[in-house]
Amino acid sequence: MRWVESKAVPRLEDDGCVIWHGYIHDVSARKQADAELMRSRDQLRALNEGLQRVREEERSRIPLEIHDQLGQSLTVLKLEMAWLRARLLGGQAEEKARLQEVGRLIDDTLRAVRTISWDLRPGVLDTLGLGAGVEWLVDDFRRRLGIRCNVAVPRERLELPDVLATHLFRICQELLTNVARHAQANRIDVSLGLTEGRVLLEVRDNGRGMPKLPAHGHSLGLLGIKERAAQCGGEVHIATRPEIEGTRVRVLVPLITRETDIGNIGH
Repeated sequence: MRWVESKAVPRLEDDGCVIWHGYIHDVSARKQADAELMRSRDQLRALNEGLQRVREEERSRIPLEIHDQLGQSLTVLKLEMAWLRARLLGGQAEEKARLQEVGRLIDDTLRAVRTISWDLRPGVLDTLGLGAGVEWLVDDFRRRLGIRCNVAVPRERLELPDVLATHLFRICQELLTNVARHAQANRIDVSLGLTEGRVLLEVRDNGRGMPKLPAHGHSLGLLGIKERAAQCGGEVHIATRPEIEGTRVRVLVPLITRETDIGNIGH
């Protein structure tokens, strides 16, 4: 069996007969190369999915270890420092001051540990769900950058499998990062909801917009967003009007209730 590509045009002869003139070209090698390219693309996508899954598992495990080991050790150390300071003689002011300074350093380290743990994997995402996670992202964005933010999420918790909630959370995180880096906006609106059996995440800013969408449609950040959405069977729509309406990104993914359904969509 061979793949061929053919092209022909008719020509009317003087005797009324129609003769077709054309060619047939063997394109079997090209079809085979296309098939190999598709297989390679599927393998790369599967590899990327596996890497993302491992990364998220590590992001879930590491904060627990930080909290259980480093956090607890620092807390015990702080209590021991307080015990020593309480038992120093009244005249040992310099030693007490030194212990007080060490106590402040321990407090700063504990705060850093909590911040690192939270940044790796916010506990609110696991305990309260995606809606609360999106609200936390927007609140953190507002606190760090001082930009006016509006956020709208469902009042009731969306029952989604962990992998889908994580993908949407990371997409929202990346979109906010893009706004902070490039948009020069002073307001953003973030919404999360359900529409026609799909989960809709929308991030809109009033910044400078995109004068021209990056080559092949996306920068690395937006490419990662599209890849995450595709892994869930979803799609990404970008609308931008420079210096008028800023940029709006809409992410739509099917409402999936079982972890195994995501794997079926990916294949």
